[in-house]
Amino acid sequence: MMAGRFRRPAPTGWLCLTLLAGCGVSHEMALISPGDLASRSPEISWYGPSSIGDRRSNEAWLRTVGPPVTVRAPAAAFEALRAGDSLAVFSWNMAVGGGDLLSFLQEEAGIVCRGAASRSSSRYSHVVVLLQEAFRRSADLPPVIDPALAARRSEHDPHPEGDPDVVETAARCGLALVYVPSSRSGVDAPGETRHDKGNAILASLPLLDIVAVEHPFETERKVSLAATIPGPGGAWLRVVTAHVEVTSTLHRVILTGNQTRVRQVAGLIDVLDRIAGAEQRRAPVLVGGDFNTWSGGESALKMLRRTFPESPPWDGQSTRGPFPTDHIFFKAAADADGTGELSPRLIPGSYRRIEDRYSSDHHGRFVWLEVSGHRSPAASQPHRAEEHGP
Repeated sequence: MMAGRFRRPAPTGWLCLTLLAGCGVSHEMALISPGDLASRSPEISWYGPSSIGDRRSNEAWLRTVGPPVTVRAPAAAFEALRAGDSLAVFSWNMAVGGGDLLSFLQEEAGIVCRGAASRSSSRYSHVVVLLQEAFRRSADLPPVIDPALAARRSEHDPHPEGDPDVVETAARCGLALVYVPSSRSGVDAPGETRHDKGNAILASLPLLDIVAVEHPFETERKVSLAATIPGPGGAWLRVVTAHVEVTSTLHRVILTGNQTRVRQVAGLIDVLDRIAGAEQRRAPVLVGGDFNTWSGGESALKMLRRTFPESPPWDGQSTRGPFPTDHIFFKAAADADGTGELSPRLIPGSYRRIEDRYSSDHHGRFVWLEVSGHRSPAASQPHRAEEHGP
C-alpha cells in the first residue's frame, strides 16, 4: 500500500462536538418571574436556568402540574425553638405513593399524628423532614396527554393506614408544609384521580422565605426546594430538599458533556450562594436529598463536600440498591454579630442510614442537631438534647 493512503481524521468533527458540549454545560441561573402561571406561586421566590432551551423544556412540564402548597406554620402547638433543644432532620425519597409517609413520620420522626392536637414524642424536641418524590392528588390538575411531558406512574401496594398524599399527611400530623410539584406522575387515565409529584418540606417549626430552584433540564423537570427556619435572632437554619437527575438521553449527554448531575448541583449551589450573599448574617444551610449518584466519589458529591465543609462524613452505605444516592450536607455560619444567638450544631456520630425503607425503594438519611448558643431571657426552661436520644 502507498504510504500516506490512510491519514489521521481531521479534528474538525471532534472540535465541533467539544464546542457543542461546552455550550450545553452551562449551569447559569437567574431569578424567574412567576408571571400569571398558577403553578408558580408568587409566595415563592423562583430560580431557574438562564438557558432559553432549558427554560422552555421546564415550562412545558410546568404547565401540567398544579400550584404549590404552603402551610408556613404548624397547625399543632409544637414548642418554640430554645437553646439546648434537639432538631432531628430526615431526608427521604418516598417513591411517590410507594413510601408510607404516615408510618415514617410516626415511627421514625416520633410525631403523634392527631391533627391540631399532634405532638412530638419525647424522642426529639423538633423535627424537619426533607422529602423527594412526594405526591399530591387533585382532580383540578391540568390535563396531560403527551407521555413525553409526564414521569412514569408509580405502582404500589396499599399501605395499612391508607394512602394519604403529602398535603393530607401534613394536616393529619399538624406540621408546617411546603410542597412544590415538578412533574405529573403518569398521563391521564380513566377513573383515576390525577396527581403530581415533587419535593416537600414538613416541619414542627415554621417555614419561611421559600425558594424553588428549577434545575437545568435533562430528561424531566426537577425542582429543589429551600425554606428558612426562624429563631429569636432571625434566620436560624436554611433547609433544602434536593433531587437531581439519575441519567440522561444520549442527545443530552452530548450537549452537556455528560455533566448531568454536576451542572444541576452547580446550579443549586449558585442559587444558595446568591441568597446567602444578600443576607447581613448568613444562615447555616443543611441540604438533604436524592443526588442519584452511582458512587461515593462522584464529582457532584465532591463539589457539595467542598461547599458544605461541616458535612458529616459519608459512611460508605448505599441507599438505593447498591448505589449511594442519598446524602445530607451541612455548612455552618460564622457568628457575624458575636452574640452566639441560637446556632445549630451537628451532633457527632448521629448521621446514619434509616434501615426501614417504609415501602420506598430508598433508605432515608438522618442527622441530629443541637440548638446551641444563648437562651433568650423570655424563653422557658429548655429541653436538653441529651434527654432526646436518637
